[in-house]
Amino acid sequence: MASRNFTDPNGMHWQVWNTVPISGAVINPGFDKGWLTFESDTGALRRLAPVPAGWQDLTEERLVLLLRSSKEVPRHTGPMRRMTPPEGIDADASDIRER
Repeated sequence: MASRNFTDPNGMHWQVWNTVPISGAVINPGFDKGWLTFESDTGALRRLAPVPAGWQDLTEERLVLLLRSSKEVPRHTGPMRRMTPPEGIDADASDIRER
């Protein structure tokens, strides 16, 4: 899954990635072929559909324009936690626990 990080003009850091729905999922019209998910460091969540071709190669300025075109969505869970494995633990280990 491609993912990009960028900073908007207000200094907010965002991560964006392409979300593909699972087969049989109930999806809003226009989102059936997937969408871009934008998540800020503060937990704001936004979506944009359809996924623009070549989005992963766009400049930060173009990503900001896509962000402005996206729709805010409610969060059903807390912000995704970015975990750093404890020193001496392999990042691919399956038993990494949040500290």
